[in-house]
Amino acid sequence: YKELKYVLDNFVGTSEGPKPFLDLFKRTVALVEASQNDVNSLKLAFQNLYTILRIYFSLHSQELPEVFEDTMDEWMGEFHKFLNYENAALESATDEESIL
Repeated sequence: YKELKYVLDNFVGTSEGPKPFLDLFKRTVALVEASQNDVNSLKLAFQNLYTILRIYFSLHSQELPEVFEDTMDEWMGEFHKFLNYENAALESATDEESIL
């Protein structure tokens, strides 16, 4: 539990203080939006976004931390953008699985 608390306090942030993990997520979303026509940058941004989301969900493994409760609207607003996200540059022309 001490390790999880350390990560939450120092990497994710606190309800009252800075939230570096949320800031990283928002900057990555902005990078996706700014890279719409640059396939290589877009793929890299989505790979980073995937890693961030894996960390996000792993931090909920025991319970929903308070800092995530307090910033739920910000997280979910950004998640909502990607539910129907489409970009032809990321679609595979073969049967191979695309990045999305």
